Amino acid sequence: MRRPALVSVGALALLVLLAAPVTQVRFGMYDDRILPASSPVAETSQRLRAEFGSQWVDAASVVLPGRPGAMSGSVADPPADPVLDAYARRLAQVPGVRRVDARTGTYRDGRRTAPPDASSGRFAGAGGTWLSVIPDGDDPLSPQGSRLAAALRAVPAPGPALVGGPGARLADTEHVLAGRLPAVVGVTVLVTFVLLMAFTRSVLIPVKALVLNALGLAATSGILVAVFQQGPLAPLLGDVTAGRSACRWITRCSCSPASSTNTGAAATRRPRWRSAFSARAGCSHPPPWSSRRSWRRSRSPRSSC
Repeated sequence: MRRPALVSVGALALLVLLAAPVTQVRFGMYDDRILPASSPVAETSQRLRAEFGSQWVDAASVVLPGRPGAMSGSVADPPADPVLDAYARRLAQVPGVRRVDARTGTYRDGRRTAPPDASSGRFAGAGGTWLSVIPDGDDPLSPQGSRLAAALRAVPAPGPALVGGPGARLADTEHVLAGRLPAVVGVTVLVTFVLLMAFTRSVLIPVKALVLNALGLAATSGILVAVFQQGPLAPLLGDVTAGRSACRWITRCSCSPASSTNTGAAATRRPRWRSAFSARAGCSHPPPWSSRRSWRRSRSPRSSC
């Protein structure tokens, strides 16, 4: 190679450029929108969402165990449960909430807009009561849905409150993954570094392998974000931006083979190079840091001790 420095800098610059879209990644859980438009499942789901609305499917559920609700006659009548009424009003004031349905009535923008009706009895049971929080957006499995679930959990409740729904499921999944991810990454890096250092008898080679491996994974993830989230290749690939969020499972499955390939390639270069160098130097005995088979292959016929 005539210009190794120039080629190295150019390759690193290309990897950094490909990895740039990772800074705008948006994680979300997959649903029917990842399927092709010609799929019967996707077509049916889109039709239901467009013609019948998905507010009941996308709604968040707030459960208050041990607090059975009560009904009142009209909007002008005082609510039978003032504590539950005040809590429902606070939930209706959260940004991103369209409507709150409870045992005490319907709430919008912090006000009770409708009294309870015959269907309101479903919000109360022997074990407590629950409230249905309908969001403004149509994609609860998105960062907006996750933030809405966190905002609902931050509202002061009259007792223990359990928040569920698609947005809460996404928030809980992200919390579990984010909590364990640093430990997993740390153990992986440590084990890889120790194994490569024992194999190559070097400190620089493992560090180089880990750095280049991280750049390669970042570049792969950046390409996935650019294609599946930002969609610049939509004229060629069609609409592949399902929900404008990058699927973490696609990223994980795509990066695992790249990780093993990059690490293995970086680890197998040093012993062969060093054995070839020793053979040219005239040493007829295999060095301690080289395998005997690779040393014999690279040994020059004219070398002798």
